[in-house]
Amino acid sequence: MLRRILIIDDEPLIRAMLWQMLGRAGYEVEISPNGTVGLETCRTKEIDLVITDIFMPEKDGLGIIKDIHKEFPLMPIIAISGGGNVAGHPVGWLNSAAMMGVRTFKKPVDREKLLEAVHEILE
Repeated sequence: MLRRILIIDDEPLIRAMLWQMLGRAGYEVEISPNGTVGLETCRTKEIDLVITDIFMPEKDGLGIIKDIHKEFPLMPIIAISGGGNVAGHPVGWLNSAAMMGVRTFKKPVDREKLLEAVHEILE
């Protein structure tokens, strides 16, 4: 059974890198430039895992995590962040995401560790 992963990130290069990496690992990958489109993708397609950035326009990753948990309480989520505003301190935001029950990774993401986490979550 092919597993489908949704990547929500406003950075085209990050989306492309994750799309390529996860596709090569045998996963079907959907991409979204923001949380609004990402949530709609969750509603219209069968998604097995969401990987979301934290700092994005329109809706930040913590808001997306809350929305997905509300509509899809069993959906596994991985949050990634390389920084952002609010003192540029991604660790605090990633800690907040972790307290919401999601796996977290700091950018630049270690590809092997991320693939290991994805495989663990989906298999």
